[in-house]
Amino acid sequence: MYVGVRIDKWSEARELCDMTRGCVFRGQADASWTLSTQLERAACAANCPPEHIANREAQILREFRRSAHHYDCAVPDTEDVIEWLALIQHHGGPTRLLDFTYSFYVAAFFAMESAVGDAAVWVFNRTGRIGRGLDGAKGLEGFAPKVNAELGRLAGQYFNGDIGGVGVIATEPERLSPRLVAQQGTFVIPMDVAKPFEENLAEALGLSGTTLGDPEMVSADESVTRRLTHETADLIKILLPRDIHPDALEDLWQMNISAATLFPGLDGFARSLGFHMRVAEKFAKLLDTLK
Repeated sequence: MYVGVRIDKWSEARELCDMTRGCVFRGQADASWTLSTQLERAACAANCPPEHIANREAQILREFRRSAHHYDCAVPDTEDVIEWLALIQHHGGPTRLLDFTYSFYVAAFFAMESAVGDAAVWVFNRTGRIGRGLDGAKGLEGFAPKVNAELGRLAGQYFNGDIGGVGVIATEPERLSPRLVAQQGTFVIPMDVAKPFEENLAEALGLSGTTLGDPEMVSADESVTRRLTHETADLIKILLPRDIHPDALEDLWQMNISAATLFPGLDGFARSLGFHMRVAEKFAKLLDTLK
């Protein structure tokens, strides 16, 4: 099931977070944005035919592998395709990886940090059809690191063209970069890169069509949400209205979730200072009510 939940207060989002165990999350600053990878967007901008995307992707990986050792970075010492792609993604290159996190609050921060309108957090239930609907992944259970390693191996086979299919895989490299650790990051990966991410996802959910379409909207009532997240929902889109962002970002700041902690280094710290402008928005509204 694919549903949408619109909340009216940040406290409702916090209640919803407690009901989404076993899920991964992605925050997007515009609730109207579709789900698409950097590689997909780059191919669209370059008018690259879908049937050529896999070839271009392989060329990107080949060139990166050949030259990355010249730069001051720790390169993978294995043939772990996902680790190589994660490194390319980390440094701004186009890949088929779509960033997610195990933390609802980290995803909410990314959704609201610079949003100028309603934002959204996407919730993927890894224990549902998305996580276990692949032929190669059926029967995977037990020790989590072993399952993740097997899913990573499976994703590499799809990348290399050893096997084919349409769907998505949720996994992350065995070795994590400092940024992935800080952000509790993981990835959702389309199996068929010639097709849009949402078409791969729709196939994983058993939906017809090349896009997800509009979700079935429900209220944030706790009993309804609990039923959806724990029993039937494979994909949830949580809409975060713009007027709750200042309160939410202040709460996240108190949790020590900011650009300074999620992007270790001076760049992250400097980026985090924008928080003070968002707090000023909250005080401005308070002053308006007192006039």
